[in-house]
Amino acid sequence: MNALRIQLSGHPHRDVIWEQQYAGDPTLERIVEESELVIRHPFLEVNAVHTRFRGVHIVSGEVFFPHPVHLRAYTTPAMYELTFFPEHDICYFYRSYTERPIQITRHQAAYSIVTILLSESFMQQVIAPFAGTLADWLITQGAAARQVYTMPLTPSMKIVLYKIRTCRYNGLLKRMLLESKVLDLLVLLLKQITPEKPFKSLTVRLDDVDKLYEVKRVVEQHLTHQHSLRELARQVGLNEFKLKKGFRELFGTTIFSYLLDLRMEHARQLLIQGTMTIEEVAEEVGYRYAKNFMTAFKKKFNMLPVEIGPGNDKTREGPFRKRGRL
Repeated sequence: MNALRIQLSGHPHRDVIWEQQYAGDPTLERIVEESELVIRHPFLEVNAVHTRFRGVHIVSGEVFFPHPVHLRAYTTPAMYELTFFPEHDICYFYRSYTERPIQITRHQAAYSIVTILLSESFMQQVIAPFAGTLADWLITQGAAARQVYTMPLTPSMKIVLYKIRTCRYNGLLKRMLLESKVLDLLVLLLKQITPEKPFKSLTVRLDDVDKLYEVKRVVEQHLTHQHSLRELARQVGLNEFKLKKGFRELFGTTIFSYLLDLRMEHARQLLIQGTMTIEEVAEEVGYRYAKNFMTAFKKKFNMLPVEIGPGNDKTREGPFRKRGRL
């Protein structure tokens, strides 16, 4: 790989925030090169470690945004970029010549980040066996089409990112581990965009993710409260449309379906303990009338509350435990 120039700029005026030139790939004698990456700018602060080997650059660390900013990454030659925010369940994927910036409108916010830059030759070697899937997606509608794609992080992706961030090997062992984990991430990405499971980009902005998680926490901590969309939206600073659409997109369910699941699972646990009557359990999870509670419970678990109790084997594992990653 020839010399690489990496530039971060603000949008729309493209003021250069940071720029760095790197020589070609590390030689075989220096299989992995590693250096500190520190950026101090009015719109961006970075404390990270930059690791590179043939065809791959990995930046892992912390970023802080003192002010709202629209970031645009640009490399010469163009590379594929994967940027992960592990604490916020979001990944950006795009070509580094894309014209669409990443918006960060929530200032005074710090994020853990892992950014992986992949050369054209590295990607071609990876996608060659996947003709008709990842290769076609890249060409027709993915990063090659100059778009930023946003997707959720799966638990498997988080495990891989953790191993990348905590790698303590040196030399050849480090390169082998990091390269294998980069390939793991690309395979996990492929699983989201195969023809059998068409890829749909998330539209939730990174700065809205915190607000949606805050709504989730509020609902979890106040099971019996009669929440309204207007109240929740006002509490976290989102409009009702963004709240409804974003929550469903990020967590795969509606706010009130999630609240109902929480209430029913809490009720099931209380009934298993056997220390409260059905009427007391109904009141505990926010139902004024026990009849309405029993109807909701029957619909959720396909059994009546009276069938639940200590020693009843079929009550030890509930359907709620088998749901997704909320």
